[in-house]
Amino acid sequence: MAEKHKMLAVDDDDKILKVIATILSREGHQVETCSNPVEGLRLATEGKYDLLILDVMMPRLDGYELFERLRQDPRSKDLPVLLLTAKGRYDVIRDKSRYFLYGLYGFLSKPFYGRELAHKVNEILSVAKRTPGAQGPVGEPGGPAPVVDDRKPVEGPEDLDQADRPTEVD
Repeated sequence: MAEKHKMLAVDDDDKILKVIATILSREGHQVETCSNPVEGLRLATEGKYDLLILDVMMPRLDGYELFERLRQDPRSKDLPVLLLTAKGRYDVIRDKSRYFLYGLYGFLSKPFYGRELAHKVNEILSVAKRTPGAQGPVGEPGGPAPVVDDRKPVEGPEDLDQADRPTEVD
């Protein structure tokens, strides 16, 4: 089994948090969840996490602003961050380059596949381990190829069993 890492997932959707925690716990990671972005900011700056998984669209403090605040705090300026977004592809591409300049490690569009989330998280942790304190893009041109998964995207806890079954071919 891979090395166990401690991570924090912040999303205002409790169903998504349960999905993230379940998938990554199956990978052997310790996952804490938080549905309040203001509390998530406090936890991320005060805690010792190997990775922060952060939703973009949240009330009171969106993921981009939270990310920028993390980068301004010396305690969390090097914390690897994976952004989750339900925004359209054009918005993601437009926003992507700006935040990679701030040291974003990666992003993942919702809905996502369970295997895709696990792969992206392990990829980010691998890069962060090889280059401690480094900030840099994962999945950029020249980087690892995106994960292609032909199974149903995981949108809620009820999809977890299906996400682990191979697709049947006639």
